[in-house]
Amino acid sequence: MSIEVTYDDYTVATAENRLLRTALRWMAAVPQLPDSTHARLSHLDGRLDGVRLLPGGAILPDWRPSRLNAQYLPALRLAELVLRRYSADPGAGWPAHGRVRCERGDGLRGLRHDGSGRGVAESSGTTLVTA
Repeated sequence: MSIEVTYDDYTVATAENRLLRTALRWMAAVPQLPDSTHARLSHLDGRLDGVRLLPGGAILPDWRPSRLNAQYLPALRLAELVLRRYSADPGAGWPAHGRVRCERGDGLRGLRHDGSGRGVAESSGTTLVTA
């Protein structure tokens, strides 16, 4: 008698986890982080113990949104921005030192190039445009 079995393979060795852990490490290395922010980043990094970091300069691994990573989509998209070395300017009244303008919104839905050599990250209500 044959029985078909479907299961999800839960492993820490996923592209998503490698993106997240590497971005956490990069962000934890930012100078002058508040102690509370550094502690939170370190805590999250510890939760990903056993996940290999991406080597410096590596091409980011491909991943696809799925039901297994749905709750991590905003974090994964932010990790991609960090690892692509985008930065954010919080808007009017703040120094415009960042390479990216960030307008308030609720989560990124994708990255694209707008044809002018600038990169654009989109969301409902959020646009990040590289300078």
